[in-house]
Amino acid sequence: MLSFFLYWSDDGQRVGWGQEAEVSMGQFWSLAAHLIREAYRLCKDLMFGLEPDIDLLKIKDNMTNRDKGYSLVTDPRKGLNWAYLDLFR
Repeated sequence: MLSFFLYWSDDGQRVGWGQEAEVSMGQFWSLAAHLIREAYRLCKDLMFGLEPDIDLLKIKDNMTNRDKGYSLVTDPRKGLNWAYLDLFR
């Protein structure tokens, strides 16, 4: 049996969980927007404000590579093996 679940009100304007908590759709969307802003802020802090211009289409990874020392970050197919140095500037 699940101990946590979400449900919609009959009119579709409220979402709730358990038996005690319920929020309007506006509050629900505000929470989502707040979490996105907070994630962006935390990412910016972790990157020390650096916003590198990286083409995500060029990101390559070999998820089957189990070689010691292999890293998505330093995979030479991406040409980003220098990017970590920018964090130290």
